[in-house]
Amino acid sequence: MNWLEGVTGNEGSMGEKQDSESGIFPADPSHWEEISSVLGEAFSEDEALRRLKRFPRENFPRFFRIASEFFLKSGKSRAWIFREGGASLGAVLCIPSNWSAPLGFLLSFFGKLWREIRWKSLPFLFSLLKSAWLSRPKFPCLRVLFLGVVPRARGKGIGRALLRRVFAEAKTPKVQLEVEKENKGAISLYLAEDFRIEREFTVGKVGFFVMVRELSNKQEPNQEEYRNKDGQGVPDDITEE
Repeated sequence: MNWLEGVTGNEGSMGEKQDSESGIFPADPSHWEEISSVLGEAFSEDEALRRLKRFPRENFPRFFRIASEFFLKSGKSRAWIFREGGASLGAVLCIPSNWSAPLGFLLSFFGKLWREIRWKSLPFLFSLLKSAWLSRPKFPCLRVLFLGVVPRARGKGIGRALLRRVFAEAKTPKVQLEVEKENKGAISLYLAEDFRIEREFTVGKVGFFVMVRELSNKQEPNQEEYRNKDGQGVPDDITEE
């Protein structure tokens, strides 16, 4: 859920020119440690994450290490890393709206959180589950879970460039993300990139916007492509606004 927002909105502009050392690169499951390192640093001062059930700041790197490994290895996720001069400065991790994971994989994820964070993770886990339910997509889309740029690299347009790579690579007609209401800079960036506020929700004392971006050059996919093996997915009676 992108309400864990590691982008301030002070993003400037940047092209996506790529050479052997710099640019945006696709990530696969083998890159989970690199992505977790970027996200852990990007969200190191995130107030929404800290205020959500008073999650201890020292647990941020552990959470992103476990979450990055979980989503990248569970299948169907898509991720990109921004590197410059050999340093990893930004990352984005997305999943499709019909994403699902085997029960055993989910239990493994929660088990790792429990072993590494112990009792402090329980209120936070409940908040995560509540947020996941309240922000669940109502239509086929690519969902941005985490988008982060390390503090020392902000203001260079890296977050904007990563977003545009998501737009270019998405195979769905829409992209969805969630952002804290108080993160005015990030909201301004998203509005400038043609996102609109679809709805809002609150977890604890933290308010969030669900924001959606239409991709006009993408065709509406067949409904059956958004169903998992159990026949679950986007309901047939959903209509788009």
